[in-house]
Amino acid sequence: MQAQFSGTPLIAETVAKMLLEIDAVQYRVDHPFTLNCGLTEPVAWPANHGGISRLPQ
Repeated sequence: MQAQFSGTPLIAETVAKMLLEIDAVQYRVDHPFTLNCGLTEPVAWPANHGGISRLPQ
């Protein structure tokens, strides 16, 4: 039976990665500005979402 369970963590990891990718695609759909201006995303993302700016103070 152990052989059946050995693949479970890998499956869970794969599902988690798929969910992250889907979430990233959904983010792009919800935020077309960052899709059009990908280079500004590190700057624009914290400002638009109330996060901490990554730029030095």
